[in-house]
Amino acid sequence: MTENTDNLVLDILRAIRQDVGDIKEEVIEIKSRLTSLENRVSIMQKTLDRHDVRFARIETRLNLVEA
Repeated sequence: MTENTDNLVLDILRAIRQDVGDIKEEVIEIKSRLTSLENRVSIMQKTLDRHDVRFARIETRLNLVEA
């Protein structure tokens, strides 16, 4: 009887180990994708900042705002 219980416990622990391993792989993928998104957002922010500077210069040249 104890041998069956031991085997059952070991089977459950193996299943838990497999599940944890799967979760680790998914977390690694999510982190990678999040890093990629953060980099893209950073690039977009820099592009928008450059556009703001250009628009301000154009507005100034067209006398749409005070210098």
